[in-house]
Amino acid sequence: MRKISLPIVTLMACLIVAPAFAWEFSMSGAMVTEYRYATQLGTNGFFGPFDLIAPNPGVAESPNFWHGIHFQGFGWDYVYSSEATTHAIWMEIDPQIRINKAIRIRGRYRVGNHDFNSPAPAADDRDPVYFNSTQPGPIYNFASGQWAMLWATAQTPWGTLAVGKRPFSFGTGLFFDGTINTTTESVLLVAPYGPFRFLLGFYPGRSTGLTVNRSNKDGVEDWEWAAVMTYSSGPLQIGSFWDYINLSASRAGAIVTTNQNTSALITTHYMKYANGRFFVNAEAGSHTAETKINGTAPSYIEAYRCMVESGLLAGPMKFSTIYAAATGGSWGDKSFS
Repeated sequence: MRKISLPIVTLMACLIVAPAFAWEFSMSGAMVTEYRYATQLGTNGFFGPFDLIAPNPGVAESPNFWHGIHFQGFGWDYVYSSEATTHAIWMEIDPQIRINKAIRIRGRYRVGNHDFNSPAPAADDRDPVYFNSTQPGPIYNFASGQWAMLWATAQTPWGTLAVGKRPFSFGTGLFFDGTINTTTESVLLVAPYGPFRFLLGFYPGRSTGLTVNRSNKDGVEDWEWAAVMTYSSGPLQIGSFWDYINLSASRAGAIVTTNQNTSALITTHYMKYANGRFFVNAEAGSHTAETKINGTAPSYIEAYRCMVESGLLAGPMKFSTIYAAATGGSWGDKSFS
């Protein structure tokens, strides 16, 4: 009879019953080639011909006060003629790594810049928009890759914990739309309870830009807490958002030290109702702040927004009406001392 030693049997048993661990990777994204064209439909503007260059080269002026087509959005690429075109290419990738059933890492990786309204390259750390054929040749780079967002979520017995830079949306998007410039980098806990969801978030340290050294404690918010509650049942959704910020900063200058204390409160509340035929969406909120500098009289900011949308759905057709208002204009400027 052939004998098999005990160590070999033990090793074979381990190989047979050992569990397998693997990270799951998934990805979505889009690659876009974009062409834009703008025209003034003629060579005469309100003040006469506008295709005249200013007397001083490089100055964004013209003798007839026409500054050209404001095509880039921030004024660093005026077009002094009746037409303008751009053709650019860019790509965004949204990867997701599932480490196990409880932990996931997500992000957004951007190649190139598709924001035609970005500032001039010298004023921004993003890539400028790449105009077609301005970097020909296989050895010349036309775009770099950058992480626009990166965050992780973990399931805990108390709810889902989220950390990192990620999109944040709430309600109808009147305050937080989660698409253009609304992100959060708070430490956030999301706890579901039946039809309710409770969110509690805070920033351990958040730079304010009040000091040259961004890690200087004088330029970091003392604390910021946010509390959110949502309710969803059948055709009805409601939610309430509260965010309180307190900042104390001391900036030493060449002559005087500036002591600043700011407290701010951001609140917004929404309601959505849709029964398949009729729908109503509404949201209202405010941003109030009080700032004191060197013990002087405080200055205040009061900003308000509200909107109501209602309508009907009929097959592929949708009919809706909307009313929206914000501080400024007919509501008046609510910044005062």
